[in-house]
Amino acid sequence: MATEHVYYEAKSLVAPFFVSSDSPWLSNVRLEVVMVHVRCLYAFLTGANARSTDVLAKHYFEATDVWTSPPVVIGNTAQEQTDALDEMNPRLFHIGRKRLEPFSWEQLTPYAVDVAKHFVQFVDDLRAHRHTDRMLWFFPAMLECRRLINATEGSGSAAGSGPAF
Repeated sequence: MATEHVYYEAKSLVAPFFVSSDSPWLSNVRLEVVMVHVRCLYAFLTGANARSTDVLAKHYFEATDVWTSPPVVIGNTAQEQTDALDEMNPRLFHIGRKRLEPFSWEQLTPYAVDVAKHFVQFVDDLRAHRHTDRMLWFFPAMLECRRLINATEGSGSAAGSGPAF
């Protein structure tokens, strides 16, 4: 079931924040893992660049529901979202100079938290539309996202080789 894959995305978005390592290499791997799953959940929530085979958040609502995919799930504006994607995409999908520029947990944490908040909103919207059965499918993934949100509230962003929650 596609729901299991969505849970995997949420879990993989959150887990690297709670695994520590003094290894700069492992810290970099963790950054890339989070970037991949920010991108996957961004696509799931917004439907951006969707293919006919993609599973999207909107597929869990009925045609009669008044629900639309959020256009922005990273940052507060379309431009902030574009800037974030422009920062992440070349680091993930291209071997190029962008990878030589520093990129840190301080930069990535807000992107991950934004996506986590929108995922929680998606699950809350399922409940609001009386799709309790579907909401329960995503409940474990929502709990993972809340774990990240709660850990970052008031603690500032992560530092060094990984989050300092």
